[in-house]
Amino acid sequence: MVSADSLVIWLEGELVARVERDPRSRLSLTYLDVTFDRFDLGAPVLSVSLPLVRTSYPNALTRDFLDNLLPEEPARSILAARFGIDASDTFGLIGELGEECAGALVIQHLDCQPPPVGSDPSLATPVDDTTVSSLLQALPQSPLGVGNGVRISLAGAQPKLLLTRLEDGRWVLPTGGVPSTHILKPPIVDQRFPFSVDNEYFCMRLASNLGLAVAEVERLEFDTIPVLAIKRFDRRWENGKLIRIHQEDTCQSLGLPVTRKYQTYGGPSLRQIAGILSEYGTHDDLISLLELVTFNVVIGNCDAHGKNFTLLHLPGGIRLAPGYDLMSTLCYAQHDKQMGMFIDDIQTVDRIRPEGIVREATSWGMAQGEVEETVHALLGRLPESVETTISEVRMYNESLNRVIQAQMELLAPQQPRKRIHFDM
Repeated sequence: MVSADSLVIWLEGELVARVERDPRSRLSLTYLDVTFDRFDLGAPVLSVSLPLVRTSYPNALTRDFLDNLLPEEPARSILAARFGIDASDTFGLIGELGEECAGALVIQHLDCQPPPVGSDPSLATPVDDTTVSSLLQALPQSPLGVGNGVRISLAGAQPKLLLTRLEDGRWVLPTGGVPSTHILKPPIVDQRFPFSVDNEYFCMRLASNLGLAVAEVERLEFDTIPVLAIKRFDRRWENGKLIRIHQEDTCQSLGLPVTRKYQTYGGPSLRQIAGILSEYGTHDDLISLLELVTFNVVIGNCDAHGKNFTLLHLPGGIRLAPGYDLMSTLCYAQHDKQMGMFIDDIQTVDRIRPEGIVREATSWGMAQGEVEETVHALLGRLPESVETTISEVRMYNESLNRVIQAQMELLAPQQPRKRIHFDM
């Protein structure tokens, strides 16, 4: 029985669960009877932390799972005010924004129209570059581009705009039930963190040139506003229709609140992520995790936390999603050197050496020889990949030059090389 004060959760176009709120505002999540016909008991249907069981999940687990789908402050408070609800009202917010979430979930009131499987892109609203520029400028007042028929949610603290790019290259608003396909990140407004778009673009392209699995990115401009356009890996085209792919970040998979995304505050550890991949994924996922960990040290990315690692729920199992949010935080003197996740119990990036990375990965159950080969092969490809990326993106940044050069020398001091300059 679904009460009036409840929401339903659709997964890949099928009803799977309901969320209810009692008179004391406590939440619960219950899988529907039909879900037991589709999945085995104990299967991680919505999340590794919410396996299929016949009892209801309590308030804390339910609230944390939903909160991890919502944007962080200040966007959360701004959107709550738009809808006339309290910022702490997780149920109310996801009810307003759950039509388009990360992964393959659609969360909405029971009386809403069932979401289609494979949305028709003709239902979306076309936009030109001038309109996109206006939406980017309005992000402080309209986070994620919510408004004008757009109801959408995405986790994170940095301002971003979500749009859909059609197969012919045109941009449209994700309206009419059409999923977004791209995340557009403009420059960080805080003047302490300049060149954020070029920083992340370079690091993402460098990772790709090294052979790492990462999200596809482009550097675009809309009426002189630079943005990093990230192609969503939880969306795909199939016969002219947009299909959602289910995913969850590692805070969700471990049943943790968004306030615990950093390991220093009780957030996910690399060993915990590796444990999930060992149970549900493949050995290749552990190699991919090891490569991303090594790369984050190379670029001096201290902000790789539990919401920057994602798991894809695929027919063959749970796989590590492509890397994203890769940028050098060491470029900014104001940023702490403490890492979002520790490596071999070492907390600051300036103390990490290859042997520490090897010890960390062997604690996941990987063979030492394979770990050493993976780490040293990546480090060996670095000089050529950096040169390739410099030529490709044609950017100059002395801070980025200095950080990556220094990190390369710390991680592979025995390999003499010429100094690399980021000027073209």
